[in-house]
Amino acid sequence: MRTRRTASAILVVLTLVVLAAALPVAAKEYYFPEVRLDITVREDGGFDVREARTFAFEDDFTFAYYDVAKRSSTGDRVEVTDLLVSENGVPYVHGAPRVLDDQRPEGMYYVDYDYEGSFARIKWFYQAEDERRRFDISYTVHDAVVVYDDFAVLYWKFISDNWTVPTQRVEGVIHLPPGADIDRVRAWLHAPLTSEYTIEDARTISFWVDRVPSQQYVELRVLFPPELVPDASRRRSGDIWTTVFEEEREWVEEANARRVAAQNYMANRQRIHRMGGYLSIGAGLAVFLAWLGLFLVFGREHRVDFDGDYFRELPSDRSPAEVGYLVRSGDVNADDMVATMLDMARRGYMTITERIEERHGFLNMLGGGKDYVLEWVNQDLADLDEHESSLLMFLFGAECVEGNRLSLNEFKREAQRHSSRFLAWFSKWKKRIIQGAREQRLLEPKSTHMAILALVIGILGLAAGVFITAFTQNLLGLGTMVMGVLVIALSMLIKRRSKEAGLEFKKWKALRNFLLHFSTLDEAPPQSLTLWEHFLVYATSLGIAKEVLKQLEPILPAMEQAAGRPFAAGWYVGAASSIGDGMSGISGLAEGMSSMVSVVGSAMSTASGTGGGGTGGGGGGGGGGGGGGAG
Repeated sequence: MRTRRTASAILVVLTLVVLAAALPVAAKEYYFPEVRLDITVREDGGFDVREARTFAFEDDFTFAYYDVAKRSSTGDRVEVTDLLVSENGVPYVHGAPRVLDDQRPEGMYYVDYDYEGSFARIKWFYQAEDERRRFDISYTVHDAVVVYDDFAVLYWKFISDNWTVPTQRVEGVIHLPPGADIDRVRAWLHAPLTSEYTIEDARTISFWVDRVPSQQYVELRVLFPPELVPDASRRRSGDIWTTVFEEEREWVEEANARRVAAQNYMANRQRIHRMGGYLSIGAGLAVFLAWLGLFLVFGREHRVDFDGDYFRELPSDRSPAEVGYLVRSGDVNADDMVATMLDMARRGYMTITERIEERHGFLNMLGGGKDYVLEWVNQDLADLDEHESSLLMFLFGAECVEGNRLSLNEFKREAQRHSSRFLAWFSKWKKRIIQGAREQRLLEPKSTHMAILALVIGILGLAAGVFITAFTQNLLGLGTMVMGVLVIALSMLIKRRSKEAGLEFKKWKALRNFLLHFSTLDEAPPQSLTLWEHFLVYATSLGIAKEVLKQLEPILPAMEQAAGRPFAAGWYVGAASSIGDGMSGISGLAEGMSSMVSVVGSAMSTASGTGGGGTGGGGGGGGGGGGGGAG
């Protein structure tokens, strides 16, 4: 039962971790899904730009700006004019900069043609929140074409490397003036390797780029006949073809080498990815089959001659802690400590008194808090097992003991102050019970060894899944990880009880069923108050004390009247004064002691301060540039 809970918890945590990693972090961000460019070269050596830039906003934004650098490919200053912005065919309205920056009115813009002395800037205002908006920006760049004796050159960054966010797709077209022969038009695209361009005809050059990272430019160098720009004023003597051709040839060779390397890399990654799928399936299947084989050979319980659903008496006189070990296949927890305390009280070694602590001031309106006072009344430990006497000595050896009396609230506070000491004792106490149970061979030693082997196999499966996922980038590796976690959680199922212990386990399990369902059965439950007090001790170790006490409430008065005494008389005193006051706070005692172990464990884990209970590269000499942003 504990194993199933552990498996469920691990899987829930793993699922939450994966979901948390998959969910986007809420932040004010944006990017560009698409940019479309239409460039028309003019006969005077300038060019007109119409740019449709799509923004994808996450959170709310109120403005954007766009800069154009006023620098030609030869380093000379150029002028930028006619900067305009529109949306859905509707032009924005021009306004005064200071007023617009202060008020940010929707649908307005201003232009600074000498921004920082080197740029032309347009800034526009809108209201956007978690949506996509496409803005159309247009402008004219003058004297950008440089004319040599053999060719005219347009060399320009149409996407600047000053954008700090990525663009998913860029598409563009350049229109040349009419009159050229297609054989005298040449072009080169400087952009990431995920790009391509085509000289469609003597007037048209189209290009596209996928996945433009932030701070990555998209640049074109176009050569065409000088006679297409007869009115161009920027002229240089000499020929340019040889210089450009040698530069571009070198960059093209480098780009092609990188492209081949990238293609080989991707092909290799695809092979590794496929291999990761095969490895994931094989490793996951191997881990599961290994666990299944170990379970079938060493983990299946022996057949016993008991098939009953209910058992109405105590199957043995075994101590409550040993019963917990038997039922949970070798695990001991805080319920066993509480059950041992109740059992020693039932047997007369101590009394437990529930009391209500008064609260002062405003806290009094909320009611009092519960405390339990233990009193050691029988110091003859001869008939106690070692783990029972050890518990008594530890409880009444606490600093907060007054005489023979111990307040559990004070004990909890002391345990939290000295968490390492408490947990060291609790660990040693559990080992005593486990050692005693091993001497009785309740669990077969070989099956325990095989459970450890299954645990190791599960850890190896988890590690293999992590390696496969990280190295091959194949998400099937997550399946291997899950299988590893599952085998880790199920490894303890391989612990098998001996045949005799298996029979006793079946009876304890049937008794548990009876204690959970006796109020709905046809036959009347046992009427012995003493027997029910004994049942309650083991119900605590079985983790069902609260349910049993709730079912006892209707029938308890009659049993108390027949016995002539209250429930748990002489060893447990409840704070209530009604019939059944002996049982009113026992479930609270069990829950309180169990929670103390958890709280102290959490305090221990944080004590150390470590935590406890994140042609690509070619070119670059073109004019223009700039960038922009949004806010």
